Amino acid sequence: MSFLIDFESKEKYVFNELLYHIKYEDGPLHTKCWIFSGCLVDGYGQLRINNNRKFAHRYSYEYYVGPIPEGLHIDHLCRIRSCTNPDHLEAVTQLINNQRMFKALPRKTHCKYGHSLHDAFLKKDGARNCRSCGLIRNKNRTRRS
Repeated sequence: MSFLIDFESKEKYVFNELLYHIKYEDGPLHTKCWIFSGCLVDGYGQLRINNNRKFAHRYSYEYYVGPIPEGLHIDHLCRIRSCTNPDHLEAVTQLINNQRMFKALPRKTHCKYGHSLHDAFLKKDGARNCRSCGLIRNKNRTRRS
């Protein structure tokens, strides 16, 4: 008797493990989110197979869509980290994934000191620096020297 599991039965085991932990819930897209309710790490579902951990959304993408191309990340189009619906997952570059994430985040209107960000300096990465805070910093620098 061999203790090794052949690939096909291992795939069935992992697939059943994934399905066991899924709840179907309404999400922001036209189809329901498949919410993974098992172990979550930073909001992402994790499966454990033979002491190896794998993110549930990555497994779902590979099972239903195909292999993830090298260098690409899986983006949740619904913005829900625990969703494993392959219709809500897309393989994209890290840059596109970050751009979509920042676009989905609510924009701050004021810096932590209460200054308006309507005329903020825009950096190359899309971040904004408060113009008022920058002027105060520069003024303090010139006083010290």
